[in-house]
Amino acid sequence: MRKGKVQKIDYDIERLGSMADKYYNEGKFLSSLRLAYRQYELYGGDGDIYARLADIYEGMGLHASAINWLYKFLDEADPQDFPDIFEGLAVNYLNMGQETHAAYYYNRLIDTDESLPIEAKQDIIDAFAKPTKSGIRFVYPPEIADYSKELEQGSRALKAGDCKNAVRLLGSVAKGAKEYAQAKEMQAVAHLLSGEESEAEKICLELLQTHPDNARALATLSAVYLEQGKTEESKEIALRLCERDQENTDDLNKNATVC
Repeated sequence: MRKGKVQKIDYDIERLGSMADKYYNEGKFLSSLRLAYRQYELYGGDGDIYARLADIYEGMGLHASAINWLYKFLDEADPQDFPDIFEGLAVNYLNMGQETHAAYYYNRLIDTDESLPIEAKQDIIDAFAKPTKSGIRFVYPPEIADYSKELEQGSRALKAGDCKNAVRLLGSVAKGAKEYAQAKEMQAVAHLLSGEESEAEKICLELLQTHPDNARALATLSAVYLEQGKTEESKEIALRLCERDQENTDDLNKNATVC
């Protein structure tokens, strides 16, 4: 019986890396990962191996694992490798939805990559130069509480003709909050549209006690008086509003409608 030759598998470090890269470029990430780990087990870690493993995990969508290998790379990297590492960390954190961490490493990238064009740096800055909402919401005291959500929901309900729901939502804005005056004026409008002129009048008068120059409250009160048949009172308020210089377009339109 003829004996066949045994073919020895070449586990040379360069060949393993080359084969891992080949499978990676073909989108065969699992095969690439097996070879990369074989390379790591046989020859230990270095910058190229850490970067290769990070790239494979990023390609597989396993961003936390990619970040772990990038940190291993960072521990022993030379300064010339920093831009690539920082960009990798920024991209993976961004893909995980952690914009604060991503912004930090994009900032490090800008600081360390002298070859990065000015336009690219500006694009990065513009992308993160926007206010982010804190996960903490103050509900007391009213002076620092945020009622923008209730104001927006109440406004949408009012525009949709759901006056009952608008009254409820806008009534949840606490007195002293920065949204209070606008919420109460809109609540008065909701009552007016529901045919509840007396309730609308009451809200406007109470609001004007603390905000006597509130143009929107005055305009709504003028509309309330008109519905009640108090034409002289309505006209008197309208004429007062006409004498004012209005800078806010919404206030101007409301006053013009009343007039």
